Amino acid sequence: AYALKKGDLFTVDGENTAQKLVKLGIPSEKIKRIYFGVDTKRFHPSAREKGLYDEMKNGPDDKVVINVRGFADVYDPSTMLRAAASVLEKRKDVIFVMARESDDRKRYIEMAKDLGIEGHFRFIGNIPSADLPKYFASSDIYVTTSLSDSGLAASTAEAMATGLPSGIPVVAAGH
Repeated sequence: AYALKKGDLFTVDGENTAQKLVKLGIPSEKIKRIYFGVDTKRFHPSAREKGLYDEMKNGPDDKVVINVRGFADVYDPSTMLRAAASVLEKRKDVIFVMARESDDRKRYIEMAKDLGIEGHFRFIGNIPSADLPKYFASSDIYVTTSLSDSGLAASTAEAMATGLPSGIPVVAAGH
């Protein structure tokens, strides 16, 4: 309440948040909406690179599922791996790509081994921002298992701009 009384300007990314601030007593002239967007000239299906796509796969008919959120607990990578194991019980033509570097990454590489799915995983490290469009466009599906998104994450919007279907694994529903 103290911060609300002392604030000079409040930025929000949605009308629902602005309305809530007004209900809490913030004058509407102190509320500015800043909507995020995606540069669709960069994030576009034409960014696809066949060589990169083929490099991520085991075989020519494989489908590539990518997650670039990372290995911090808030991104719930264990759900990604459990969901992958579930998918791989039904079909073996799927490769899962997880990006980012962190100390926790090793733990999830071990988890993939324990689940017996390491041959279907690519742990590719950090992707430079300039290369994200080609990684998204060179995949078949984007998945996030984040526990923290309160709306549409930028990475999800970027993946969708490249033409990828995007989603959250059903096994995440237990959280």
